[in-house]
Amino acid sequence: MDSRIFQQIAQCLAPSGRLATYSRSAAVRSAMLQAGFEIGTLPLPQSNPRHPHEWAQGTIAVLPGNTTDLTPLSPLEQEHLQTRAGIALRDPLLRDDAATILARQHEEQVATDLESTSSWRRRWGLD
Repeated sequence: MDSRIFQQIAQCLAPSGRLATYSRSAAVRSAMLQAGFEIGTLPLPQSNPRHPHEWAQGTIAVLPGNTTDLTPLSPLEQEHLQTRAGIALRDPLLRDDAATILARQHEEQVATDLESTSSWRRRWGLD
């Protein structure tokens, strides 16, 4: 997800507004952070049985300073942002096709020193 999309959303959002998404993708969350949002999680209800790979229902993004009731990301979610999965999709001129955008992201993931997502998943017992 290109952060410029979220920058445009931020311009339209009321100061006390919230952007809610069912996504917990590290790339989406990273793009939100790059656009200047502060983010929190939509936690799973405690009453529901869950699997280790289910840590959130989604993400809430707010403008800076509007975080009073935002549920912070868990340590697991914070670390997820520091893996290769956190490298956002980019389309600098907003006209590339999907294959080009995905190839660009893959090149960035291969070139980075960030932890692989599979290694992070094993460390957290998510496999």
